[in-house]
This record gives sequence, C-alpha cells and structure tokens, in this order.
Amino acid sequence: MMLLNISITIFTFFAMEFVAWFTHKYIMHGILWNVHLDHHQVDKNKKIQKNDLNSRKGKVVVMGSSSILTNKRLKENTGNRFLTKNIINWMIEERGMLDIEPKSISTYNINLNEREYVNLLYALSVIPISTALIGLFVGWLRKEL
Repeated sequence: MMLLNISITIFTFFAMEFVAWFTHKYIMHGILWNVHLDHHQVDKNKKIQKNDLNSRKGKVVVMGSSSILTNKRLKENTGNRFLTKNIINWMIEERGMLDIEPKSISTYNINLNEREYVNLLYALSVIPISTALIGLFVGWLRKEL
C-alpha cells in the first residue's frame, strides 16, 4: 500500500509538471500572449503588470467530497442544487444571484467568576493536551511491541 501511495505521489508530481509546462508553452505563449508578454518584457515603471492581474482573480472551492454535485444528489436534495448554483455564481462573481443572505453576527458576553474561568481553561487546555499525550504514548507502545 505504501508503494502505491509513493507511486501515485510521484506520478502526480510529474503529471502536474507536464500540465504547467504545457499551459505555459501553448496557452500563455499562445492565446494569452497579450497578457503574458510583460512577464518576459518587464516594464520597471509599472507597479502591476498585466500578467499579475491574471492571477488575482483566482478562486478555489474546497469540498469534502465531489459526490454532492452528482446528478443523483442534485435531484434528491434541493440544498445541493442551491449550493452548486451559489458556488457557480460566486466563482463568476455574480453576487446578486446568490440565494442565501448573509447572517448578521451576534455577539455574546460571557461572565465568569474565577472558579468558572479555571474550569474553562482546564477543559480547553489540560484535557485535550493530556488526551494527545496519552495517544502518542499508546502509539509509541504499539510500535515497540
């Protein structure tokens, strides 16, 4: 299994190197040459080159699984349809087309006495740290056996 993971990583590295080379040679030096030209002929008087503007509009959508965008899921769940439509509208910067209104942020005040504050610090620091240390210790023991 480890050999398979290493092989996939190496293959992905070389595949992405090929994609980068191909994109630069045939797209940036082809159809997008007008934008990419100042990458090779830098005008030192300009603070921002045309080539710089090309990368500032990039957007990335990160999801746990792309299966929520499959036809089956889009038919079953209208929430996935709204999500997909909103992702597309956000990527093309059609903010007026987004269906979900942003929620207003509510602020809360927490009033704690000293004892409650100590208990809160204990719950937020000592318990997770001790759990992590126990996990590391058990992992170390399993490797020793």
